[in-house]
Amino acid sequence: MRRLNSLLSTPVFYVVSLVAYALARWSASVGHAPAHFPDSLGYEHVHFIGINERFWAVPLVYSVIHPDAHRVIAQVVIGICAWAYLAQRISVITRFRRISISAVLVVGLSPQVIHFDSAILSESLGISFAVGAVASSLHLSQSPTRLVKILWLALVTLTAFTRPTHLILIAAGAIYCGGAYLLSGRKRRKASALILTALSLWGFMQLSGNDSVSNLNFYTVLQRRICIDDSAYNWFIAHNMPDVSGLCSAHGYGRATQLDSDIRSIVQLPLEQMPPMSMVAGGVVLAEWVRDHGWSTYAQYIATHPTKAIQVIQSKTAKTLSPADETFLPTHSSSPIPHQLFDPWWAWSLIAIAGLAISWLSRANVRLVRAVTATSVVALLVFASTILTSAIEYERHGVTTAVILRVVALTAVALATGLKGATKPSEVDVARAK
Repeated sequence: MRRLNSLLSTPVFYVVSLVAYALARWSASVGHAPAHFPDSLGYEHVHFIGINERFWAVPLVYSVIHPDAHRVIAQVVIGICAWAYLAQRISVITRFRRISISAVLVVGLSPQVIHFDSAILSESLGISFAVGAVASSLHLSQSPTRLVKILWLALVTLTAFTRPTHLILIAAGAIYCGGAYLLSGRKRRKASALILTALSLWGFMQLSGNDSVSNLNFYTVLQRRICIDDSAYNWFIAHNMPDVSGLCSAHGYGRATQLDSDIRSIVQLPLEQMPPMSMVAGGVVLAEWVRDHGWSTYAQYIATHPTKAIQVIQSKTAKTLSPADETFLPTHSSSPIPHQLFDPWWAWSLIAIAGLAISWLSRANVRLVRAVTATSVVALLVFASTILTSAIEYERHGVTTAVILRVVALTAVALATGLKGATKPSEVDVARAK
């Protein structure tokens, strides 16, 4: 037994576990037919500025790698690298290193994680970028070298430019670093504040050029959330939304050919997308209002009706953070890990809260605890924004947040069972950081 334990020292165990994980994830998706959907077409072209259907992070990868079968391989490889990185960074902050490596890689093989590997959509890469960003945040807290800072910035940027609501990540970073710079007598974090502010402005430009998908999303919110609530509908009418006869009796989706050319020129319906019937029924007058005032009026409504917003979030939390199954997006990926391991979301939340509470009370590894707590807060903001700006496919749109909840819980347990001083930089690290 001692000999076996010696052979399976942490470095050897890590390599063996990683090989097993890579083989399992590879066999789960590679070789199966890639799943192509109407949304997939929007990821075919990368646009860094100007009009775009999708933010540039995923299209950038797809523009370099094709056909779809090779994109599936790329998504699998990037996913393997992200979870391997996370397993390594979590393992160095706990006394139970082999257990932590196993736990991270098992969660990283859950059906809810690898289900998207064979889909030509943003979810697989979005999850991998986010997991890598969390791992690099842990790494930065432990070893703030220049190389780690560059890696962190790259992964955070890719995560932020995967979906519109993920821009909260760099906006929060810009606010934090800007505040630290202004309040610091030594003017710390000046470069970080400038870079993240520039990225936030870039994100705003991408958001401004995303009208086609943005308009489509607003119509789904209007049809599925506003029209079914008389008080909400009346509030929007009172705030200058056109009161179009028959608007709220329009349900489901129609065909693009049902849209007048004038409406199509205003809403710029994405290719291969079916228009909500509210778009057809609303006509030109509603299309112009949606384009010019839709989201700003909706933001005003959310700000003035916080109880309504909380009710919407609560009603979709279980469905989003603990998807019942993967049938909402049919793919050919399969996993040897039971679906139930990912559930329930509230249990993972309690684990995360307990682990962070213990870590805060022990005052050990404060820098890491702060990083994980900040990650949790940003993830909550992203989740709330995702729910409030989506009216369909919550499971898909919120899957990154669902995964990060599990990652935060695993990290919190590692911190609670960790080694004191695990975040104390070495002299070499300090010298490199300077």
